[in-house]
Amino acid sequence: MKKHFFRFPLAIAVAFTTFSISYAQQRGNAPLPDPLVSHIDNSVKPGVDFFQYANGNWFKANPIPPSEQSNGIFQLIQDTINSQVRHICESSAALRQNVKGSNKQKIGDFFFSGMDSVSINRKGLNDLKPMFAKISAIKDLNGLSRLSATLMSIGVSNMFDFGVGQDDKISSRNVIRIWQGGLSLPDRRFYFDTDDHAVDIR
Repeated sequence: MKKHFFRFPLAIAVAFTTFSISYAQQRGNAPLPDPLVSHIDNSVKPGVDFFQYANGNWFKANPIPPSEQSNGIFQLIQDTINSQVRHICESSAALRQNVKGSNKQKIGDFFFSGMDSVSINRKGLNDLKPMFAKISAIKDLNGLSRLSATLMSIGVSNMFDFGVGQDDKISSRNVIRIWQGGLSLPDRRFYFDTDDHAVDIR
């Protein structure tokens, strides 16, 4: 299995270590243990497999979970964030005396609406039928443009996407970026193929 690990640039690691030692000496304390050193697996020769040598102990202490295909610092961070968000959602949904319009009431109701599989299955596609009708009513490019604008206004990207990002030439400023999007299905054949699978997807 491929192991993913957040690799510190050497310069950053050296600077961090130097700062830690300097700070500790100024306070009259012994240098703090270097977390990077604790990850080293001395049973591996660095000339044979430097990555395993530098990170072996970390992977021994943090094996890849059976449910995952990789593990690493970023994975641990994401798992922690997901757990915290789930706790906020579940605890908010469990409250019975939420103030109407409060953040907890909104979070709790939104989370419950997505987890209430019984109601979701019972309603099926009924909530989407008005939008399907609008799509079916498109007769020309003007109609397509109007519906595209409607979809964009409710957060459904189509036709094109845009956002704000760092300027490629002047890194000190941000610019609006616009790039090609789509109609939501992966590529052209999903709209034109006539086999049963394609028809069912549409």
